[in-house]
Amino acid sequence: MIKSFTKGISIGLKQSKIALTIYLLQLLLALPLALQVFRVLNASIGDSLEVEKLIYDYDNTIFRDFLNAHGDAITPLIGQTRWIVIVYFIFWIFLKGGVFYCIKEQTSRWETFWTGGARHFFRFLKVSVFFLVLHLVWAGLVMFIMSAILGDAINDMPTEREIVLAIAAGVIVWLVGLFFLIVANLLTKIKIVSEYRQKVWTSIVDGLKWTSANLFKGVGLYILFFLLQITFFGIYFGVDMASGMVSETLILVFFFLQQLLVFSRILIRIMAAGAFWDLHERSRPEPELIAHTTD
Repeated sequence: MIKSFTKGISIGLKQSKIALTIYLLQLLLALPLALQVFRVLNASIGDSLEVEKLIYDYDNTIFRDFLNAHGDAITPLIGQTRWIVIVYFIFWIFLKGGVFYCIKEQTSRWETFWTGGARHFFRFLKVSVFFLVLHLVWAGLVMFIMSAILGDAINDMPTEREIVLAIAAGVIVWLVGLFFLIVANLLTKIKIVSEYRQKVWTSIVDGLKWTSANLFKGVGLYILFFLLQITFFGIYFGVDMASGMVSETLILVFFFLQQLLVFSRILIRIMAAGAFWDLHERSRPEPELIAHTTD
């Protein structure tokens, strides 16, 4: 697992050009909505005193007054955000196809990236929708069980400690299932790219079987990259708490740090894809063993 982790970091660094391409495409996707938000806020809110009050001190009453005064301008933006989320979901499916194909071909050429995205898009779309449904079903099942357990017993518990422990246990169970589905999703896409002629549903079954057989390795590897990402967020917020955006220069500095944080998140996702590809290759039976078994 550690070898795959370090190998994934190496693969991700070699794909820095692809990571930068994804960052720029993501920025172009978000830019129109950001400009519209700026125009709406500037035209409708401008130098409103409510905004100044919210910047310096949060108050529920002030926030309600803010929504009452400017809710008509914000509501259309919320409606458009739903479509942006859908476009972003489809956008990332295409990009993941390109990333996995570049990892397979061991290159960072743009031609390979675009070819992989187009070649695997519809297959990746089926897989992503399937696992999205599984995510929703799993979350709903955990919430249903938790509400059934706590609904009648919550008034009989002697202290709030038991309630907190029960909720914490439910969250842990949900996270274990969540990580399992994320790893299975990754492995299914690896199966699709590495064995292109295989059917999608066969790849899904193989991905679920691989994840079940390598549960601790797969989830452990994903947690390592998750902690790596949390570390970058912790560093950023630590710097923010130490200095803050108290001047124009620091505002520019923190804007650059924020964009660097977004880029690092994309790069870590590529590293994780490379690490799981390596782990999948390491878990393959040796050719000699296959030949011996066949004989």
